[in-house]
Amino acid sequence: MTGIWLAFLGFILVLLFPDLGVFHRKARVVEVREALGWSAVWIALGLSFAAFVYLGYENRWFGLGAVDSVNGARNDGRTAAIKYLTGYVVEKSLSVDNIFVIAMIFGFFAVPAVYQHRVLFWGIWEEANKRIGAEKPDLEKEIARIEGQMARAQWAIDRYFEAFEAGTLKAELCNEKVRDLRTRM
Repeated sequence: MTGIWLAFLGFILVLLFPDLGVFHRKARVVEVREALGWSAVWIALGLSFAAFVYLGYENRWFGLGAVDSVNGARNDGRTAAIKYLTGYVVEKSLSVDNIFVIAMIFGFFAVPAVYQHRVLFWGIWEEANKRIGAEKPDLEKEIARIEGQMARAQWAIDRYFEAFEAGTLKAELCNEKVRDLRTRM
């Protein structure tokens, strides 16, 4: 099973290299049309992985389809694909709040549009490396940490919409709210 994970990580690296090493070698502003195109490519790739999951579990490739540790049942291709797609949709939904946070951070630090892709790429790269190298956290502490992050994000979103509804959404107010959010985090 270790070989499968190493192959998967190698595949991810092969996919990431062209992003920064070829298509975005020089810093430039990413237009909306290009961003939508890249989003479509990555979403299509993520959804097509469901076919690999289905075939892998259905045909028992690499020992896939063993007994599920959650419910003790054997996973067939359909069940495994449904589980993968469910997780994919949930993760995609949860990632939407990150867009607001990233926009606030870029605005607060006045990151020029020409450098935003590079800053975002290397930030995600660094966070992924931290998670790979980190020891497995205590489950209760991890749940508490995630709940705290969710509460802080909800607080920031609430303040943003309050200001918007009040018609007082000005640069000074946004900067104050972001400073408050930074202090709380």
